[in-house]
Parts: sequence; structure tokens; C-alpha cells
Amino acid sequence: MDFLGGGFQKVRPSNGVRKFPNCRPTHIDLSAEGGLRGIVARRVYLGDLVEYRVRVGPHELRIQKGARHKAFEEGAPVGLTFRQYLGYPEG
Repeated sequence: MDFLGGGFQKVRPSNGVRKFPNCRPTHIDLSAEGGLRGIVARRVYLGDLVEYRVRVGPHELRIQKGARHKAFEEGAPVGLTFRQYLGYPEG
């Protein structure tokens, strides 16, 4: 599965059903080092949450962290770690 490197690609598990990989915004961790590298394009405070828009190549991902999580400034390089993938059937 190539989740972001060359673009979102469908995956075909052993049962032959094609699925699109997805990840909930709360299941992506941000760090200063390691992980899939991206750039913070936007940061918005939403009360008890901070929503980030992170550019990874031509893609922009939405990430939500608790307001007490370490804050990253717009333009900062970050690493993304996906804690849980979800697969949705095609169609």
C-alpha cells in the first residue's frame, strides 16, 4: 500500500475487495522528528481541540489534537504517525 508517496492508491487485501485507506484526524500523531514528513499549512484553535492542515506532497491532511498537545506553528516541518488505518470498500 502506498498511502501518500505516489498518491492515494487502492489496496487489495487477500479477499480481493479493493479498499481506499483512510485515517481519522484524531488517529494521526504529530512530532518534530521522524514519521512521514509534512509542513503545517494551517493551525486553528477549536476550544478543546487544535486542528492542523498539514501538506504532504500534493495532499493536505486534517489532523486534530487536544489543546494541551505540543503546538506547531504554521510553516513548521512535522512528522506524521498513523496510529490506525481504516479501509472503505470502493464504490
